[in-house]
Amino acid sequence: MPELPEVETVRRQMENLLLGTIITKNTCRHARYQVPDLTGCVITGVRRRGKYLLLDIQDRGVLLMHLGMTGQLLWNAEIKQHVHFELSTNKGTLYFRDPRRFGFVRLLEQGDSVPRTLRRLGQEPGEELSVKKAAAILIKGQSPIKARLLDQRAVAGIGNYLADEALHAAKVHPACRAVTTRQAMRLVRAINKIVMLSIEHGGVSERDYVHLDGGRGGYQNLLRCYGRNGKPCFNCGTELTKIVVAGRGTTFCPKCQKI
Repeated sequence: MPELPEVETVRRQMENLLLGTIITKNTCRHARYQVPDLTGCVITGVRRRGKYLLLDIQDRGVLLMHLGMTGQLLWNAEIKQHVHFELSTNKGTLYFRDPRRFGFVRLLEQGDSVPRTLRRLGQEPGEELSVKKAAAILIKGQSPIKARLLDQRAVAGIGNYLADEALHAAKVHPACRAVTTRQAMRLVRAINKIVMLSIEHGGVSERDYVHLDGGRGGYQNLLRCYGRNGKPCFNCGTELTKIVVAGRGTTFCPKCQKI
C-alpha cells in the first residue's frame, strides 16, 4: 500500500499538471469511484492529508482520493484494464487504475462533514511536527508499538515499511508494549527523517506503486530493514527476523531491537 512518501510524490506531480486546469469530463466505472459531473469546474488546489489526496474543486467541494493497496494514478496513459475513474481536463487526463478496487474517489461537497478517518489523523511529518506531542500519544496504550504507529494517531501517513524502518532506526522492538518517552521521541525523529528521505527518492516502488508517468521510486534500494528478512543487519550483522505484529509482516533485528 502506498504510504505518505508515495502519495506526496504523486501529489507534487499532480499539482504541476492539474492546478488551475478546467475539468472537461469525469468518467466513473465503479461505485467506489462514483463522482457527480464536474464539467466546467476549476481545480484550485492539490493537497494531501496522511495517505489521502484532496483536490479542491471551485464551488463544488473537495475530491477525495485514496489509492488503497494497488491503486495507480497515471497521466495521459494508454491503459486497457482496471481503470475505474478518469478525470479529463483542458491539459490532459488523469486515470485511476486499481486492479483490486480497494481505493476510492468521492466528492466532499461544501457543508459535508469531514470523514472520521481524516479527523483522527495525527500530525504530518515535517519541520513543524512536535516530537513531544507525538511521543506522548505513542507511549499510551497496551498494544504493540507497531500497532500504535499504524493507527495514524501520533503521526499521519505511516504504513508497514515506514514503521519497520523507523523502529529499526530507533532500536525499538516492534512488539514492545511498554515504551519510554525517550524511546518514543527517538522513534518520532526517525519517522520524520525516513519520510523526508523517501520523498527525496520518489518513494518505494515495491509492487504496484508508480509515478504519474509510470516511472518508479528509488527508496526501495535504501531500505535497511523492511523486506530484508534473512539478510544481515547493517548495524550489527545479525540476521534479520520476520514475525507478525498487528496482523502485518514485520522485519526486525533481534540484537538491535530487544524488548
